Amino acid sequence: MLLIDVPPIVWTISLLIAMGLFIYYALGRFGKRMLIAALTRQKVGLHSSVDHDLSKDQEQRIETISSLTNKIIRTIIILIVGTIILAELGVNIGPILAGAGVIGVAVGFGAQSLVKDFLSGIFIVIEDQYAKGDVVKLGDVSGKVVNFSLRRTVLRDMDGVEHHVPNGEIARASNYTKDWSNVHLNIPVDYKSNLDQVVQVLNDVAHGLSVDPEWKVYIRTEPQTLGVSAFEDSAIVVKLHGRVDADQKWAIERELRLRIKTAFDSAGISIPYPHQVQISKKN
Repeated sequence: MLLIDVPPIVWTISLLIAMGLFIYYALGRFGKRMLIAALTRQKVGLHSSVDHDLSKDQEQRIETISSLTNKIIRTIIILIVGTIILAELGVNIGPILAGAGVIGVAVGFGAQSLVKDFLSGIFIVIEDQYAKGDVVKLGDVSGKVVNFSLRRTVLRDMDGVEHHVPNGEIARASNYTKDWSNVHLNIPVDYKSNLDQVVQVLNDVAHGLSVDPEWKVYIRTEPQTLGVSAFEDSAIVVKLHGRVDADQKWAIERELRLRIKTAFDSAGISIPYPHQVQISKKN
C-alpha cells in the first residue's frame, strides 16, 4: 500500500479550515434556534422544533436576522482562520495587521455614509421595522423587500423594477404587510339608488366573502358598510371597511370589487360614470 507523505502544515491548514466550517454551521444553527425560542418564548431543545408555531411575520424576521448574522459570522471566521493560516505558513502578520489598522482608519474617515448605512441597518433589524418578504415604501420608492443587508435594502416594485436603497438614506419606512391591514373601499353609486338597498347588498357581499372557505382564513374582522363617506358630482360614495391579514389585503379588495359589481348588476344598482353630451352648432 502506497502511503503519501503529507506535510504537517497541510494537516494543520486542513484542520483549521474544517474547524472554521464547523463553527460557522454550528453557530448558524444554534443562533437560529435561539432566535426562534426568543420570538416564541418557548424553550427549544437541541432536537425540537417550533417552526409550526411561528407566524409569517416571525418567520420573515428570523430569515432576515439569520441571513445578516451568518454573513457577519462568516466574515469574522474567514479573517481569523486566514490570519492563523498565514502565521502557520511563516508569514509575518504584524505588518499586515498594522497596515489593516491604518487602512481601516483611513476608510473610516472616507466612508462615513457607509457607516451610517450599517448603523441604520442595525436599527432596522433591532426595531423590526420590516423584513425580507414585506411590502414597504421607503421614501418615494415602494415594493417587496427581496433582499436586505446592513448596508442596503433591495425592493422590487409591481413593474418588476429592482430598487437598491441605502439604509442610511431611509428617513421614513412604511410597512404595508405588518401583521394585519385594513380593507377600505369607497363604492360610488347613483344618486337615484336606494341607499338602504345598497348597504344591504354590500353587507351581503362582505358576509359571503367572510364565510367562503377560500377567503375566511384571511379575514379578521368581517367588512361592514360604514355609511356615506362623500357626495361627489355624479355619485354618492359608500365606504366598506374591515380588517384582514396584511399580505392578502389587495387580493381581498380585488375579490370584493368583483363580487360587488356582480351583485350590483343583479340588484339593478348602477355605478355612475362620466357622461359626455355633444351639442351640435347650427349655422
